[in-house]
Amino acid sequence: MGKLFDDINKYFNESSSEQLKNDWEELKKYNDEGPDIEDIILSSENFILFSKCINEIDKISKLEENWDCYDAVVPSEIVIENAKKFVSLIFNNGYKVFDKENIYPTPYGSIIIDIEPKDDYYVSIEIGKAAIGWFTKFGKNNYPEELMSDIYETNFKSLPEELKIALDKLYSII
Repeated sequence: MGKLFDDINKYFNESSSEQLKNDWEELKKYNDEGPDIEDIILSSENFILFSKCINEIDKISKLEENWDCYDAVVPSEIVIENAKKFVSLIFNNGYKVFDKENIYPTPYGSIIIDIEPKDDYYVSIEIGKAAIGWFTKFGKNNYPEELMSDIYETNFKSLPEELKIALDKLYSII
């Protein structure tokens, strides 16, 4: 079925959400007598967004050194895998990345994922080799209580509670 299918299969099977695992297993049962698995994936908004995010991270993995003509570093394989794991965690916890354009490399080898459901409202997360950091913006004049992290070491198996608080606040405002 291809690399995209394999990536989606891998990350949904590693999901901590039993509902997503069950839904994915149900979709995989279709064969030649039923709808094509890729057609089924395309019928689900979350599967579409998830696969676009994984594709965008794969594009970043193909960058070459000095990709910005100012000595930018290419994200390492570890950072690429961490970004994919993180996207999986975002979706598995009921959040989503609304636009693949909100996933982009930094010149020093990390990857930024902005969760921006509407202009001027977002949580911006930076993914590194063993840690993440984030900050928020809640409106044009900023929400009275901005949330920002220090560098947070993680194994990329669960979302930090402080980040969940920031994401919940974002979703409650919009």
